[in-house]
Amino acid sequence: GGGGDGLGVNGASGGSSGSRASALASGLIEGTSEIATLGRRRQWQEALTLLRKLEGRSVDPTAVTYTAAMGACEKAGEWQATLALLVEMQGRGVEINMVSYNVVTSACAQAGLGDGVQRLLREAREAFLEVSIKAQNMLISAHARSSAWDEALRLAATLAATGLEPDLFTRSMALSGCERAREWQHALGVLWGSAAWGPPSEDVAFNAALGACGNAGKWRSALRLLSDMSSRGLPTNFVAWGVVIDSCERVRDLAAGVRLASAFATGRSMPAFSGSSSEVDGESAAAQAKEVPGFQHTSVLLDEVVEAFVAADLPGALRAAAGRQQPGPILIDCTLGGAGHTEALLERIPGLRVVGLDRDPSALEAAGRRLARFGKERVRLMHGDFGDMRELLLGSGLVAPGEEEGSLAGILADLGVSSPQLDRAERGFSFRVDGPLDMRMDPSNDKVKPASWYLENMEADELARCIAEFGGEPERFAQAVARRLVEARPQTTAAAAALVAACHAEASQTAEAAAEAGDRSIHPATKTFQALRILVNGEMDSLRSLLDISARLLMPGGVLSIISFHGLEDDLVRRTFAGTSRLLPSAASDLSETSRRSQGPFVAAGGR
Repeated sequence: GGGGDGLGVNGASGGSSGSRASALASGLIEGTSEIATLGRRRQWQEALTLLRKLEGRSVDPTAVTYTAAMGACEKAGEWQATLALLVEMQGRGVEINMVSYNVVTSACAQAGLGDGVQRLLREAREAFLEVSIKAQNMLISAHARSSAWDEALRLAATLAATGLEPDLFTRSMALSGCERAREWQHALGVLWGSAAWGPPSEDVAFNAALGACGNAGKWRSALRLLSDMSSRGLPTNFVAWGVVIDSCERVRDLAAGVRLASAFATGRSMPAFSGSSSEVDGESAAAQAKEVPGFQHTSVLLDEVVEAFVAADLPGALRAAAGRQQPGPILIDCTLGGAGHTEALLERIPGLRVVGLDRDPSALEAAGRRLARFGKERVRLMHGDFGDMRELLLGSGLVAPGEEEGSLAGILADLGVSSPQLDRAERGFSFRVDGPLDMRMDPSNDKVKPASWYLENMEADELARCIAEFGGEPERFAQAVARRLVEARPQTTAAAAALVAACHAEASQTAEAAAEAGDRSIHPATKTFQALRILVNGEMDSLRSLLDISARLLMPGGVLSIISFHGLEDDLVRRTFAGTSRLLPSAASDLSETSRRSQGPFVAAGGR
């Protein structure tokens, strides 16, 4: 037929019904092709107009035609129009395939609509469509664009457990979320930490990690990545160099920025790196270690805790208790970690001596570098569990046997797991990065079994009790999760998290169960992972031992300060403080509320 609207059916008239049908089919094919062409040009409004002309000619658009129109809207960033076409397809009874869902999820992902993508994927599964890696990547992309970097990482880490193989786009999207949020440590974890992805070989992944380090002002880490890219034969253009140089400016290290800019302008090679012995611009490896992901930790309630100990006048309490001059008050930091609290206390309290305890050898190593400037006269580091505080105090050599009771001016404990332990995939504490299901605070202690051992050797009922008690999981969920874990015996954090999440989804079908599940803003595996960590490390037993001995080791006027993370710890600490006659609230005990709860500090009373 004639006509000028590109449909090929304008002038079709008369003839048999067969020729009419043939003309309509021909017009549909030509119209679909034209819509696709308009889509490639991002002319989405023209594509929709052509779709309506097809309908006006009594041509029923197929799924292919609708998908071509949706593609035009998606390329133009018009997610609402894309979604409207999907709804129209459903209303007209047009068969929808996964390709159509992929186009709509891509449009929503570009707008950062994570919830919308999630609903679309759930709808696709309910229609018995096989959700592809591309659709899952769109969900990761949506979270990354909306700054929900942690959710993007969680989804990327659990893909392998669901039977889908992560690809280049998966890693790139997870990294882009970290880059936007300046989560440089997690970006490095994504780049290097997932065995499912294999070693990185593409410049797009390196560039995203480079951007995360650069945005956070971590120019040495960024320069190390640039050096890695060069050694792998990946392109390092002026944009990559610019990120590193800009990161120097962010931390006002202008001299380093000038040297790097000069090196790039003159074509000089980058410094080579050989593990911890390398140097960048004359800085030692010990200085660089502060940037290594495993050693980064922000101390919580730092100002409040330090002010509480300063206000207690520990040197004065020591003089009053001893009745004579002593070398200096002694404080035990039961959970040394990154040594942030200890460093601040040593700076603020003249003559203070600290015995720092930690079960994690890597924490002690990092703390030793940080506190080296104070010397062995003021700092003694001891590897061990704070439940053995009396023995470790004697082992430090600062107190003679038989004189330990009443010898301490202060005791500090920041309970729970630290961010460096969570961030390192090989430690197996977190479901955000995939790694072996380990969770040992002290990986050097062969007597402590990893979390995977418990899943292989515990009965489901026993494990359920642990999850309910240590994780605070409602009974019905604890039972269901325990049965699933014991049946599957997962060996990695991603596999365990995926099993727990699936179990929660199945058990939350009714409104009553969903209400019982509680806070939906946290990952379903959070409580189970907490319970496994407490079980593996015997954390509650150690805390009971600490509380039992603390009042006896403190001198009158000494301070006990404990920062607790979850309700189980918090309740035990509060009950002990309230029921111990030698412990009285200090003037500084009304600490501010943060994301973690604090109890104390309490002061040991004199004459009791």
